[in-house]
Amino acid sequence: MYIKLSAKVTRDYGAKETRSRQFIRRQLINKNGATCALCGKPIETMKDCTIDRIVSISKGGLTTIENCQLAHKKCNAHRGNRGAKK
Repeated sequence: MYIKLSAKVTRDYGAKETRSRQFIRRQLINKNGATCALCGKPIETMKDCTIDRIVSISKGGLTTIENCQLAHKKCNAHRGNRGAKK
């Protein structure tokens, strides 16, 4: 017995995310400069840069410019899916 699995798995978050990562990254650099939102240090290369969501996807956040900030990979990994500090 064989079960055919779909090659594409999609998630439904209630709203379609249409902006590309490159577009959002450019908008965030223009808005805040190339600084890490978590530690405040400058981001030297884009290889060390990630898009950090203020409200994580697992908690219902979307990839919108208002919900995103730039962060170092190390800083973002350390924070995990915890929310922004208040």
